Amino acid sequence: MNLGELYVALYACAEDRVAFFVMTTRTGKRMGIDTGWRPVELRGERYDYAVSRFSFY
Repeated sequence: MNLGELYVALYACAEDRVAFFVMTTRTGKRMGIDTGWRPVELRGERYDYAVSRFSFY
């Protein structure tokens, strides 16, 4: 999902009920640099919330 300057991705495995949420910036992608965002692991209620809120999943 592209939110202007911010790119948001959710990588999820329904079988294991675990997801990883990642953010980066368009400028960082264009320059090919690490913008410092690290994947955030989501399990349990946080997994359910993230999967229900992101329509692109």
